[in-house]
Amino acid sequence: MRELNRQEYLRYSTVGLEYAVTFGAGLAAGYAADLLAGTAPGFMVIGGVIGFLVGTRRLARQGKALSKYQMEQELEEARRRSQTQQSDQGLDELRELMYREREGRQDPARPSAQDAGEPIEPTTTDGD
Repeated sequence: MRELNRQEYLRYSTVGLEYAVTFGAGLAAGYAADLLAGTAPGFMVIGGVIGFLVGTRRLARQGKALSKYQMEQELEEARRRSQTQQSDQGLDELRELMYREREGRQDPARPSAQDAGEPIEPTTTDGD
């Protein structure tokens, strides 16, 4: 379980890092274009805006994918809980059945499951 938490933290930190790198790459490309063109920081601003938009787009997509992954994990956990509950319910029914069978064996008026397969022998009277 601890390893799963580390993986989740790694995914979230990766998303933030990708955003920062994308924005920084846009700024760097704009700055390089400004140096080559010999202009004011116009290209750097444009590169920053483009980096910001691309980073935001990637952030939204990654968030959607992480949300989907988290929903799948929660669904899987719900399935496991449901299977456990069904298993527990089946065990409870089996315990109840065994309890009833044991109670039935203690009652001499009721035949046990062991006696159910044996043929009944007719009783004879000595007077005939």
